[in-house]
Amino acid sequence: MKIKIALLALFMLVIMAGEVSANTIDSSTMYFEGALTPDVGGGYTGTIAAVAGTYYLTGPGCVAGKTPDGRTCVGGWDVYAKEGGTAYYDDAAQGTIGSDHDGYSGAGGWGAFWDPDVPDWEYYQVTFSDGKWYLEYKGEALGTPMSGTMNWVSMYAEETDVGSYRGTVPAGSDANDGDAVLNGGGPHAWDMDWTWGSEAIPMECQGFEVTVTQNSLTDGTYNVKMAPKCQSDEQPPDGQEIPEFPTAALPAVIAVGGYLMLRRRKQE
Repeated sequence: MKIKIALLALFMLVIMAGEVSANTIDSSTMYFEGALTPDVGGGYTGTIAAVAGTYYLTGPGCVAGKTPDGRTCVGGWDVYAKEGGTAYYDDAAQGTIGSDHDGYSGAGGWGAFWDPDVPDWEYYQVTFSDGKWYLEYKGEALGTPMSGTMNWVSMYAEETDVGSYRGTVPAGSDANDGDAVLNGGGPHAWDMDWTWGSEAIPMECQGFEVTVTQNSLTDGTYNVKMAPKCQSDEQPPDGQEIPEFPTAALPAVIAVGGYLMLRRRKQE
């Protein structure tokens, strides 16, 4: 019986280690799917829509599988915010960003239920064109809070631009006041002068590692994964890629395994 209990504990530890936590590299990874055209010199051209990905189930604001505004409590992504920086929501500072890399950690701004930071993932798309990438909010205005240089050799998308509208610029004053830049927006930031106000979140990493996987040899559709990656020899303390095997559980696995071996020897 003790061996069965130990095995169950081992299984639970592995499962727990594999869960996705908020404001990590994994929770801040963006996923897209759709048709792209391969370029002659390498790389791709086209616009594809965001998909739910593997984001964690949302927290206190999730009731019966829905957020307060009726969205499904799954999908979306976080913005992996820069430790020591300051996020701004509608020109209001949200306090110093801590080691949890959460730009909106308090009740201000989006409020507690906005986990993930970008729950309306279904309204976003990514465009690749002429060595550039653009994260766009679908529609006539094409609000673009992140964009920059796309290096298809290194498969790295650096965030280098100021947030802007790539389509028809809305007429509202908030969409044209430039406050996002004044509050720290620009390169290496999620920043945008939305119609409801300005938003600026400094990013811990300068850009994203891009992985492109072809779905079929005939239909031209691809899956694109964009995971935050810092341009340095080391990732931030908790910014490492989530490995296939949950190494965070290895000490517990080894301990339980040792117990089972000792138990077996005693029985022999």
